[in-house]
Amino acid sequence: EAQGYSWKEAKERNYKIMDVFSNLMVIGECLLDTRRTRALKRAIEETVLPGDIVLDVGTGSGILAMFSAQAGAKRVYAVDIAEDIAKFAKQNILNNGLQDKIEVMHGDMKNLHFPHKIDVVTMELLDTGLVAEQQGIVMNRLHKEGIITSKTRLVPYRYQCAFELVEYDFDFYGFTMP
Repeated sequence: EAQGYSWKEAKERNYKIMDVFSNLMVIGECLLDTRRTRALKRAIEETVLPGDIVLDVGTGSGILAMFSAQAGAKRVYAVDIAEDIAKFAKQNILNNGLQDKIEVMHGDMKNLHFPHKIDVVTMELLDTGLVAEQQGIVMNRLHKEGIITSKTRLVPYRYQCAFELVEYDFDFYGFTMP
Protein backbone atom coordinates (compact mmCIF):
# COMPACT_ATOMS: atom_id res chain seq x y z
CA GLU A 1 0.00 0.00 0.00
CA ALA A 2 1.10 3.58 -0.66
CA GLN A 3 0.15 6.23 1.89
CA GLY A 4 -2.60 3.99 3.25
CA TYR A 5 -4.22 3.36 -0.13
CA SER A 6 -4.47 0.12 -2.04
CA TRP A 7 -2.24 -0.17 -5.11
CA LYS A 8 -5.23 0.54 -7.35
CA GLU A 9 -6.30 3.64 -5.36
CA ALA A 10 -2.73 4.93 -5.21
CA LYS A 11 -2.38 4.54 -8.97
CA GLU A 12 -5.70 6.33 -9.51
CA ARG A 13 -4.43 9.18 -7.32
CA ASN A 14 -1.24 9.28 -9.43
CA TYR A 15 1.03 8.29 -6.56
CA LYS A 16 4.33 7.00 -7.79
CA ILE A 17 4.48 3.31 -6.91
CA MET A 18 8.01 2.16 -6.17
CA ASP A 19 9.06 -1.39 -5.77
CA VAL A 20 12.74 -0.56 -5.26
CA PHE A 21 14.66 1.10 -2.44
CA SER A 22 14.19 4.85 -2.26
CA ASN A 23 14.53 7.82 0.07
CA LEU A 24 10.83 7.38 0.80
CA MET A 25 11.51 4.07 2.51
CA VAL A 26 13.77 5.80 5.05
CA ILE A 27 11.03 8.32 5.79
CA GLY A 28 8.55 5.52 6.34
CA GLU A 29 10.93 3.97 8.87
CA CYS A 30 11.21 7.33 10.67
CA LEU A 31 7.42 7.62 10.91
CA LEU A 32 7.27 4.12 12.41
CA ASP A 33 9.62 5.23 15.21
CA THR A 34 6.71 6.35 17.38
CA ARG A 35 8.83 7.04 20.48
CA ARG A 36 11.00 9.58 18.66
CA THR A 37 8.13 11.09 16.66
CA ARG A 38 5.94 11.54 19.73
CA ALA A 39 8.84 13.11 21.64
CA LEU A 40 9.35 15.60 18.79
CA LYS A 41 5.61 16.33 18.72
CA ARG A 42 5.64 17.11 22.46
CA ALA A 43 8.71 19.32 22.03
CA ILE A 44 7.03 21.23 19.19
CA GLU A 45 3.84 21.66 21.21
CA GLU A 46 5.91 23.11 24.08
CA THR A 47 8.02 25.34 21.82
CA VAL A 48 5.90 26.71 18.96
CA LEU A 49 3.75 29.67 19.93
CA PRO A 50 0.69 30.96 18.09
CA GLY A 51 1.84 33.24 15.26
CA ASP A 52 5.40 31.83 15.05
CA ILE A 53 7.29 31.47 11.78
CA VAL A 54 8.81 27.97 11.67
CA LEU A 55 11.52 26.53 9.42
CA ASP A 56 11.49 22.73 9.13
CA VAL A 57 14.86 21.73 7.70
CA GLY A 58 14.96 18.33 6.00
CA THR A 59 11.19 18.03 6.22
CA GLY A 60 10.97 14.44 4.99
CA SER A 61 7.32 13.40 5.28
CA GLY A 62 6.40 16.88 6.53
CA ILE A 63 5.30 15.51 9.91
CA LEU A 64 7.23 18.10 11.96
CA ALA A 65 5.92 20.91 9.76
CA MET A 66 2.38 19.62 10.29
CA PHE A 67 2.94 19.38 14.06
CA SER A 68 4.15 23.01 13.98
CA ALA A 69 1.09 24.18 12.05
CA GLN A 70 -1.13 22.26 14.46
CA ALA A 71 0.65 23.95 17.40
CA GLY A 72 -0.32 27.38 16.05
CA ALA A 73 2.48 28.47 13.74
CA LYS A 74 1.39 31.27 11.42
CA ARG A 75 3.71 30.06 8.65
CA VAL A 76 5.90 27.00 8.22
CA TYR A 77 8.61 26.65 5.58
CA ALA A 78 9.19 22.91 5.02
CA VAL A 79 12.44 22.39 3.11
CA ASP A 80 14.00 19.26 1.67
CA ILE A 81 17.04 18.88 -0.56
CA ALA A 82 15.62 15.78 -2.31
CA GLU A 83 13.02 16.60 -4.97
CA ASP A 84 11.06 13.36 -4.55
CA ILE A 85 10.88 13.90 -0.81
CA ALA A 86 9.71 17.52 -1.20
CA LYS A 87 6.93 16.29 -3.53
CA PHE A 88 5.98 13.61 -1.02
CA ALA A 89 5.81 16.17 1.82
CA LYS A 90 3.75 18.54 -0.32
CA GLN A 91 1.24 15.79 -1.07
CA ASN A 92 1.01 14.87 2.62
CA ILE A 93 0.38 18.51 3.51
CA LEU A 94 -2.30 18.79 0.80
CA ASN A 95 -3.90 15.56 1.99
CA ASN A 96 -4.20 17.09 5.45
CA GLY A 97 -5.47 20.52 4.34
CA LEU A 98 -2.48 22.46 5.70
CA GLN A 99 -1.27 24.05 2.45
CA ASP A 100 -2.39 27.53 3.60
CA LYS A 101 0.04 27.40 6.55
CA ILE A 102 2.87 25.27 5.17
CA GLU A 103 5.00 26.09 2.13
CA VAL A 104 7.08 23.16 0.89
CA MET A 105 10.36 24.13 -0.72
CA HIS A 106 12.78 21.95 -2.67
CA GLY A 107 16.34 23.15 -2.29
CA ASP A 108 19.60 23.19 -0.40
CA MET A 109 19.38 25.10 2.89
CA LYS A 110 22.86 26.45 2.25
CA ASN A 111 21.41 28.51 -0.65
CA LEU A 112 17.79 29.32 0.22
CA HIS A 113 16.63 32.72 1.45
CA PHE A 114 13.60 33.59 3.57
CA PRO A 115 11.52 36.77 3.73
CA HIS A 116 11.16 36.63 7.53
CA LYS A 117 13.20 36.02 10.62
CA ILE A 118 12.52 32.54 11.89
CA ASP A 119 11.09 32.00 15.38
CA VAL A 120 11.55 28.22 15.53
CA VAL A 121 13.75 25.77 13.61
CA THR A 122 12.82 22.10 13.57
CA MET A 123 15.61 19.95 12.22
CA GLU A 124 15.67 16.22 12.39
CA LEU A 125 18.87 15.66 10.47
CA LEU A 126 20.19 12.91 12.66
CA ASP A 127 23.14 11.34 10.94
CA THR A 128 26.77 10.66 11.73
CA GLY A 129 27.45 13.01 14.59
CA LEU A 130 25.65 15.98 12.99
CA VAL A 131 28.21 16.10 10.21
CA ALA A 132 26.97 14.07 7.23
CA GLU A 133 23.79 16.10 6.73
CA GLN A 134 25.67 19.37 7.30
CA GLN A 135 23.60 20.59 10.24
CA GLY A 136 26.37 22.84 11.56
CA ILE A 137 26.94 24.47 8.18
CA VAL A 138 23.21 25.14 7.75
CA MET A 139 22.75 26.60 11.24
CA ASN A 140 25.87 28.78 10.94
CA ARG A 141 24.68 30.15 7.61
CA LEU A 142 21.19 30.91 8.93
CA HIS A 143 22.74 32.71 11.90
CA LYS A 144 25.27 34.62 9.79
CA GLU A 145 22.52 35.93 7.50
CA GLY A 146 20.32 36.94 10.44
CA ILE A 147 17.56 34.47 9.55
CA ILE A 148 17.94 33.01 13.03
CA THR A 149 19.22 34.74 16.16
CA SER A 150 20.04 33.77 19.71
CA LYS A 151 16.29 34.10 20.41
CA THR A 152 15.33 31.49 17.80
CA ARG A 153 14.03 28.35 19.48
CA LEU A 154 15.27 24.96 18.24
CA VAL A 155 13.61 21.54 18.17
CA PRO A 156 15.45 19.52 19.18
CA TYR A 157 17.46 22.07 21.16
CA ARG A 158 20.37 19.73 21.81
CA TYR A 159 21.81 16.44 20.64
CA GLN A 160 23.77 13.85 22.45
CA CYS A 161 26.18 12.03 20.18
CA ALA A 162 28.10 8.91 21.06
CA PHE A 163 30.73 7.18 19.02
CA GLU A 164 32.05 3.70 19.23
CA LEU A 165 35.10 2.54 17.35
CA VAL A 166 34.41 -0.69 15.54
CA GLU A 167 36.13 -2.90 13.07
CA TYR A 168 34.00 -3.40 9.98
CA ASP A 169 34.16 -6.21 7.47
CA PHE A 170 33.54 -4.99 3.92
CA ASP A 171 33.09 -8.47 2.51
CA PHE A 172 29.57 -9.16 1.32
CA TYR A 173 28.70 -12.55 -0.10
CA GLY A 174 32.28 -13.14 -1.15
CA PHE A 175 32.78 -9.64 -2.67
CA THR A 176 34.64 -6.69 -1.19
CA MET A 177 32.53 -3.51 -1.21
CA PRO A 178 34.01 -0.77 1.00
